[in-house]
Amino acid sequence: MAQSQEETVGESPEKAFGPEYRFQALFDQTPTSIQLLDASGRTIQVNKAWEALWEIPNRPGLKEFVLGTEYNVLTDPQLRANGITPCLERAFAGESVKLPAIYYNPVEMGEFGRPRWVTAVAHPLKDSRGRVQEVILMHEDITEQVESQRMLRASEERFRSLVMATSIMVWTTTAEGLAIEDSPSWRAFTGQSAEQWLNSGWLDAVHPDDRAHAAKVFRESIGNRTVYETEYRLRRADGRYCWTSAKAVPVLNADGSVKEWIGANTDISPRKQQEEALRESEARFRTITDAMPQMVWSTRGDGYHEYYNQRWYDFTGVPVGSTDGEDWENVVHPEDQDATWQVWEHSLKTGEPYEVRYRLRHRSGQYRWALGRALPVRDEAGKIIRWMGTCTDIHDQKLAEDALREADRLKDEFLAMLAHELRNPLAPISAAAELMEMAQLDPAHIRRTSQVINRQVRHMTSLVDDLLDVSRVTRGLVNIERKPLDLKLVVSGATEQVMPLVTAKGHQLSVDLPDKPVHVLGDQKRLVQVLTNLLNNAAKYTPANGMLHLGMTLSEGRISLHVRDNGIGITPDLQSRIFELFTQAQRSPDRAQGGLGIGLALVKSLVELHGGDVRCSSAGLGKGSEFIVTLPSAASEWEAAEEHRDFPPDLSARRLRILIVDDNADAAAMLSMYLKASGHEVQVEHVSGKALERARSEHFDVCVLDIGLPEIDGYALAQLLKAEEGTSGARLIAITGYGQEQDRQKALLAGFDHHLVKPVDTATLARVLAGFA
Repeated sequence: MAQSQEETVGESPEKAFGPEYRFQALFDQTPTSIQLLDASGRTIQVNKAWEALWEIPNRPGLKEFVLGTEYNVLTDPQLRANGITPCLERAFAGESVKLPAIYYNPVEMGEFGRPRWVTAVAHPLKDSRGRVQEVILMHEDITEQVESQRMLRASEERFRSLVMATSIMVWTTTAEGLAIEDSPSWRAFTGQSAEQWLNSGWLDAVHPDDRAHAAKVFRESIGNRTVYETEYRLRRADGRYCWTSAKAVPVLNADGSVKEWIGANTDISPRKQQEEALRESEARFRTITDAMPQMVWSTRGDGYHEYYNQRWYDFTGVPVGSTDGEDWENVVHPEDQDATWQVWEHSLKTGEPYEVRYRLRHRSGQYRWALGRALPVRDEAGKIIRWMGTCTDIHDQKLAEDALREADRLKDEFLAMLAHELRNPLAPISAAAELMEMAQLDPAHIRRTSQVINRQVRHMTSLVDDLLDVSRVTRGLVNIERKPLDLKLVVSGATEQVMPLVTAKGHQLSVDLPDKPVHVLGDQKRLVQVLTNLLNNAAKYTPANGMLHLGMTLSEGRISLHVRDNGIGITPDLQSRIFELFTQAQRSPDRAQGGLGIGLALVKSLVELHGGDVRCSSAGLGKGSEFIVTLPSAASEWEAAEEHRDFPPDLSARRLRILIVDDNADAAAMLSMYLKASGHEVQVEHVSGKALERARSEHFDVCVLDIGLPEIDGYALAQLLKAEEGTSGARLIAITGYGQEQDRQKALLAGFDHHLVKPVDTATLARVLAGFA
């Protein structure tokens, strides 16, 4: 068997073409590399395919070396290093063994030839008793296969890397939607094996919540032969779910039927994360804006309104979305639309902050004042991409501002009117004083001049008293008496005071009262003041020869006094605030009637102090007016308090020594003249120090002190006089321009016996002095 082919030459034909010859021919011509080994591991024969495999022509001496006695496959260091020897030993032990592939590189061994991958099968040849006689090694060059596999793996790895980098999975299915071809990109992304991916196994990688929808949409696309497009979450190889966008198009046959589907999945997780972040941000924004007290809105860079918070819709009551674009103007008051739009257009053109006040229609139908503001939002390049704005309900604030401005205006008018009213009596007083300085007047002229001065002083005193009254009453500093009295006496006192004015203007005053007494609990003086004010107003604001009426009605424990005239009337807007301070002056276009116009505010306060109320009504200008005062009735068994009248006492009872201290020389001189004319002995000092010196040397019964003295004021002077021996028992009278209750209390605490307010009423002073006599 080891005999070479050359040894057969010259032999007989039978022998040449016998079994051995045929075996040798088959051995040499087989395309498989064969190496025959003896039982010890030495090579005894190789075929031509083996020589071709190992490139024997290019490697001189290799064949001889392998076939020689020095080479043994069981001791080959290269085979041992590659783990082949143990496999060969199993073959020599009687087992057919497939040897592992090895990479053979002759260049590394200093030989010629090309590197290659080789694998082999070792098959033992046994005798009849089962003993291994020889081993056949059959080699196979698998270099191309290995290279193809390597290139395939490299290509697949590159594709997998590309897919992982681009997050795109490409796949195909049959016309019915079944995956029958492998998709390395899908498997690389999902981690599924080829077996897991096939048919409908791809759905197992889809999120359980999205699986049914993804399959349903694909079935619909297959049935309709339309593009398949949807989004679902896909499980990655690391176990996380990522959002993907799936799209597939049908590939059609010539007859229009679907041949297959080619699709791709794209990882859209970053986009979904951005969308989710945007939704969360928008949700936070809406939560914050809905919690704000303002109405919040936003527009595009061109001014198109596209967002309002819930408070906008709650305020306006309009349907959601109905004010988008430019329709917001529909809820702006028609009178404010043009101005509001001009300001908004200016901001859009210039980028300046937007701010404007306008009236918005409330869901109740009322228009309420609002403050609109907006600021531009710019991108990195400075371009305006959005406007963010608010509307704030400032209706109450606006009305308060308007009321404050109106109050300021009325106050200014009142001050101007007050100056006018105070100047009026000063003119005749000044003229009378100048007249009395002229040539000696006869007693008749002196009496008339004195009457003018007295009358004008009383008028000025009345003005000042009205001012003080309204101040004290509106601040709650007045305590009224609550005595049972007949309201008919109040009417009598008021009509008596107003009759001179009624007569002077030629009016007719009719009075309609019940026959029996009408009792109330109240302050007679203050109630007379209330009714006098109303009757005076009726007389003043009614043209000459008018008709005035005063009536009284009783109903369910309430008594109402009605004062009605046919005068100039009251406008509707003035009726709602006619009892406010500084408002009444508007009743007349001029000030011909005189007065400060604060009487109605005083009337309202005094009536309310009595537990009653006052109201007015008028049909309008030129149609007269009516004022109604309603008071609670007193119990019928109470008798009206008896009217008491005070008369000046007899001043001649006792002559008093009086010290007057006042830094106003004119006021001191006039008071001194009056007291001397009343029969008293009077001394005058203008400085506190001089007054003290005189008090040490002279005895006085009464000291009349001004409070506002320089150096030592009236309070301190009173205490010093009390300490002087000559005046320690003297009675002290304070005369001051301050007439509040706290001023009176302060004077009494300083030691004064009486507190009189300038200008001093002479009758009151006479009664005080009479009490000292």
